[in-house]
Amino acid sequence: MGKITDKPTFQCNCLFWALKAWWLWGGRIKFKKSTTWFGFHVTWISQFGEEYEYTLTKPKKQKWWYVPFCYSGVIKQVKRK
Repeated sequence: MGKITDKPTFQCNCLFWALKAWWLWGGRIKFKKSTTWFGFHVTWISQFGEEYEYTLTKPKKQKWWYVPFCYSGVIKQVKRK
């Protein structure tokens, strides 16, 4: 997938980032209920089963009408529970 970094980068949002990763490297996309806003959060799962997400640097609960469209965030690996 390339280098994963905690350095903030500007992307459109998690959906477009996951679609871009899926297009470039294959794997699959996973939708799940977001904890920070009313809609869904999208993650990308690589061919090796590693799950990555594009998220806000410091996520916090937002108002019901908040829609994260374009923001500066980080790409990080999702830890399994």
